Amino acid sequence: MRKILYTGKILFTSNKNEDIIHNFAILTGDERILWVGKLEKMEPVTDCERVDLGDVFVMPGLIDAHVHIISGSNSRGEPSHTCVNRGIAALVCRGVANAKALLRAGVVACRDHDTR
Repeated sequence: MRKILYTGKILFTSNKNEDIIHNFAILTGDERILWVGKLEKMEPVTDCERVDLGDVFVMPGLIDAHVHIISGSNSRGEPSHTCVNRGIAALVCRGVANAKALLRAGVVACRDHDTR
């Protein structure tokens, strides 16, 4: 199993007992989280790759249960029907751009209410 140990300064867990962990460690293996907590409380791990995340703020991914990937207005404020008039390629490009914007904002799952 390939293991990766991520360490950093601030982790938001949303756990009511310890919602902020300073000097944290996250151990993953085969793309699953194996352990999360304070670095000094972790048992020593030697057989893993180590990644120092530095001063970044880490938090769980967000879920947006109501998005409109394609419809709505575009970055120029044009309503969706103007994009439809430009063809399917414009709709696909717009959907990809909106999905990328959601990912950059921390959204890792969403439900598109405009799926047709």
